[in-house]
Formats: sequence, structure tokens, C-alpha cells
Amino acid sequence: MTRRKVFDPFTAYIEDFVGAQRDQIHATEKEMHSLVFEPLLHSVGSNLSQRLAIELIDKCFSKALNVFSDLANRLSLDPWMSVLRRFPRQSRFSEGWEQYVSLGLIRYSSADRDSTLGSIAGGHQYGVALLYTEDDMLDAFRIAFLGCAIKDLAGKRRWVGKGAKLKPTSSNLLNIDVPDDVAISVSEYERRRPSLRPLHDEGLLLCNSSISNMVFPIIVLEKPRADYLYVPGRDISLLCHYFPCVIDGSAIKNQLCAYEEAIQDIFSVSVDVIIHFFAAISSAILTSLPRIDNFTGDAIVLASDDGSEDYDHRLGFLYGLCHKGFLRFPRETLIRRLAEFSSSWASDTDSATSIIRQFLDAFVVTGDGDRDNLDLAMLRPLPFVYSSTSRQVYVDLIATLDFFAWIIEQGKKWYSTQ
Repeated sequence: MTRRKVFDPFTAYIEDFVGAQRDQIHATEKEMHSLVFEPLLHSVGSNLSQRLAIELIDKCFSKALNVFSDLANRLSLDPWMSVLRRFPRQSRFSEGWEQYVSLGLIRYSSADRDSTLGSIAGGHQYGVALLYTEDDMLDAFRIAFLGCAIKDLAGKRRWVGKGAKLKPTSSNLLNIDVPDDVAISVSEYERRRPSLRPLHDEGLLLCNSSISNMVFPIIVLEKPRADYLYVPGRDISLLCHYFPCVIDGSAIKNQLCAYEEAIQDIFSVSVDVIIHFFAAISSAILTSLPRIDNFTGDAIVLASDDGSEDYDHRLGFLYGLCHKGFLRFPRETLIRRLAEFSSSWASDTDSATSIIRQFLDAFVVTGDGDRDNLDLAMLRPLPFVYSSTSRQVYVDLIATLDFFAWIIEQGKKWYSTQ
């Protein structure tokens, strides 16, 4: 714990909390499971029709969503994001629960009060002061367990809609039986379906020399290809949940340009504004990271510690990015920092500032009416930039490719109505 505490005391606190409250956390998990899946209890052993199966799953989903919204509304966005994005990964947590939790928190956290104790700034670092009670921490676990349930329910509902049979058992209330013909047809459909995530597998590792040849390198966060960051010389190993890779922004720009007219009409911004923002945020990240020497089977090996304060700052920045997956700044600070980046569309600070403001005005999800359009059942749209009641702006880098896919989807819908 001591080694991790150097970089993130809050993560160390969460780990200590898990160790001390293991029984209570397990009881909380059982509490959420019993509450959400109660509609299915009386159907154990039954072979349900498609209509009844969907009806029961929807009842479970509604229960989970109601409890989730009540819990999330107890605090504003900042406290929830700060703890849940540092959440300890456990084997019983299904893949993808974080996206459901993040979207749910943006949608349902309190929009009319600020739960922080204030903001903190100094040495090019920005944060918020937070106070948690034991009840708040247990509520965070409840939210995480609900996120897992919502994710599982949404997935099973899609399978039932495609022809799978819901057959609840006492040990698995969401047990489904997928007939061979359904499995084959779904597999064939998935094979032919265009990916909703452009360039999904084309991210280059940060130590790849090809990055220097990219006109607009764009940072995306993916599940790491190794388990931890390793710092030679200090023998420090830091677990990470995500890791930055780079995609060619020119290819993304070409895809977006096909929908230029639609994007301009829907969002009142040009494709150039979108690409400039991503190029600016990616440039800011790339210039803030420590050098990455190589990758082993289970470790991302950084350049050796040179003993400078700058090295510690860069290491802390990379660890925070790999651990939480987002950047968070006061709105005006974010604008000022990104306005330092110039491109062919913004050659000076004034024009760059204008472009950054245009992007944020078009896409930041706030606590107002923007949140009503977020749909947990469809997990769309997954916001890339959103703000909290403390006027912190989150740049959520695990949603980068989903954001581009959503823009393209909106463009396709626009053209279909013309």
C-alpha cells in the first residue's frame, strides 16, 4: 500500500476500506442482487416465453435503475467519479460495468448542489477536496453492483430479443439457453455488421516510432496490454486499468468529413473544430507523459527515474490517466491550456481559444436538459466531455472512439431524413 500511496492516497484508502469492510461489502452485494432480481425469483425452473422473459427483465432493469438514480442523486458527480473510477477490479465484476456506471452517474448525480469542499490548484495540478462517510463508500459499492446488474440485464435482453430462451435457475436467475440456429445467425450478423468504433484495433503503442509521422495523432484509452507500470531503478510497479494508445486523426477526419453538412447542421461546429480539439488534448497528454521504453509480457516499462521533480509529476500524470481514464480541469483552465496548441485552423491563441470554446459549447453534457437524452438501456450516447456542479469539465478518454461513432451515427440519421 505504501508504494501506491505515494501516487494516489485515495486508492490506498479504498483498498484499506475493502479489507476492513469485506463482510459488509459482500452483504451489500447480496442486498442489491436480491432487490434487483426479485421479479425473476418466482420463475425459477420455468421455460419462459419471449414476451414474458422480456417483461420480467424490464421489471428488473426498472428496479435497478430506480435504486441507482436514488443513490446517485445523494451526491454530485465529482465524489462519485473520484471513487468509482478508482474502484478495485474484482473477478465477479463483469466486463463493461464502468461504462454503465459512468453514464448513470452523469445522468442521475445531483445537478442542483455541489458536494465538494472546494477546488485545489498548484504546481500545474488541479483537483477537488472531498469528504466521504462510511455510508458514502458503501453507497459507491451499491452503485458499482447495480452497474454490473444493469449491464447484465441489458445484454440478456438483447439475446432474448434475438431468440435465446431465458431459463432462470436458483444459482443464475439470468440463465439463458441459446439455440444453435440463433447462435449461428447472431455470429453471422456480427461478422457482417460494420464496427460502431472506427479504427478499433489500429491504436499504436506510445513507443511506436510511426507516431511521429502522424499529422493528427489522437489519444485513446484501451484496456492495457500489460498489467502494470514498472519504473526501473525504483522497483515500483503500479497497476493500471487503461493505457493510452494513438490513432491517426487524419483517418478519423476523413470519415467525419463525409458527414460535414450534417455535423454542421446538428452541432453547429465544423469537422475542423472537432479534430482540432482532439489534436490539442492529445498534444497536451503526449507532452506530459514520461518516456516509455518498452513493453514486456506483463509490464509497461518506463524510462528510469532521473530523480527530478518533473519525472514524478509525469509519472503521477500517467498513473492517474491509466487508473481513472479521464482528465478533469476547471472549464476556463482547460480552455487556457488547450489554447496553447496551434494547428492549420488555429495559428494563434485567440483563434485556438475560440475553437476550444466552440467544441465545449457544442458537446459538453451539463446538469441541465442535456442529461435527459442519456439512455442506460442503449448505453448511448456515451459522453466524451461533461461537467459537474463544481464547474469541473471531464474529458473522458475511454469514450473517445464511442464519441466518434456517435457523431457518425447522428450524421447517418440526419441524411436519412433529408
